[in-house]
Amino acid sequence: MKIYLVRHGETDWNLEMRIQGQTDVDLNASGINQAEECAMFFRDNNYNYVYSSRLKRAIKTAEIIAGGKLPVKTYPELNERSFGIWETCLWSEIHQKNPELREQWKLLGRQYQPPQGESILEMATRATRKFREVIDQHSISDSILIVAHGGPIKVMIGYAMGVDEYVAYNRLRMHNCCINTIDYDGDNFKIEGINYVHRPIINR
Repeated sequence: MKIYLVRHGETDWNLEMRIQGQTDVDLNASGINQAEECAMFFRDNNYNYVYSSRLKRAIKTAEIIAGGKLPVKTYPELNERSFGIWETCLWSEIHQKNPELREQWKLLGRQYQPPQGESILEMATRATRKFREVIDQHSISDSILIVAHGGPIKVMIGYAMGVDEYVAYNRLRMHNCCINTIDYDGDNFKIEGINYVHRPIINR
């Protein structure tokens, strides 16, 4: 089984370093272009099922890649981590208002919760459980595309690698519309590519 994990395209909030979490922000023009470039990669790399989070930046990215050829099935478990009352704020503002934040984060690790938000552990539990459910409902000959967000994708890759969710969340980097490729033989996962961004040469 080939598994493609794709992060959504860029939003204005990504550019501003504004915390999105589960706030439903649209792609910007650059994000739409990134999704279109990503779709070109899949002209030569086939898939026959498409899944997405229920946030519109992921759904739109999935729809652009699928090009109307396949339906996009959505699951809330694939949504980005909830950052509670921090959402809509700039990361710089959060650190200025909470100078002790880095130490708290280090101390509590995977169990640290933003006010009214989710811990890494809570997000990882729901995302990896759904990842496993999706895989188990397919045969080894299938190829699936999952479009989601940086947090869930990192912990899903961590799950496939057998790496602790907190380590995966903090060590991996996911660019907008990056493609992560995993092969699964029914017993073992093999990571074939992480954080690949497709930038095709287009003759205009």
